[in-house]
Amino acid sequence: MGKFAFMLGKSLNRPSFIPVPAPILKLVLGDGAQLVLEGQKVIPTRLIQRKFKFEFPILTEALNSIVKDLASYQ
Repeated sequence: MGKFAFMLGKSLNRPSFIPVPAPILKLVLGDGAQLVLEGQKVIPTRLIQRKFKFEFPILTEALNSIVKDLASYQ
């Protein structure tokens, strides 16, 4: 299970596992299955070099904020 899925499930207070066999994902998503199966490591190099100040530098903080905002709409 990927870190993002785990952290999202934790923020939502829900389990974060949905076992889907890789061949099914490849059939449904085609080339996009690679991203789902392997993830993608993205580093904002230019923003870091330019000393950009992120509002939520930690993923869990960002997810918790989004979940909190969504809850206020309900």
